[in-house]
Amino acid sequence: MSFSVKPNSIKYFDTSRGVAFSADLLLDGVKVGTIEHMGQGGVAEVCLIDNADDTVRKQLNRAVLEDENSSAQIEYYLEHLMDVAEGVQGERFDLSDMMV
Repeated sequence: MSFSVKPNSIKYFDTSRGVAFSADLLLDGVKVGTIEHMGQGGVAEVCLIDNADDTVRKQLNRAVLEDENSSAQIEYYLEHLMDVAEGVQGERFDLSDMMV
């Protein structure tokens, strides 16, 4: 099972402190929620759709790391999904490099 962002669902909004965005979060091509960032310097959040259950959140956590993770680690994963959807080129994403 893999998560992705639907590229044509990405919407950007100007804010007083930067740029906010929202985008559809997909699991194996099926929408399970929305990634939202308010553009005020905080972290991106995942809002799961009403019929999504704890299983989806657990799968998201597992996709980020095999063991416990923090919201900051999920933030990096969500940013990576956005980069992939936007076609941003860069180094291969490896969350283990961010672990202390």
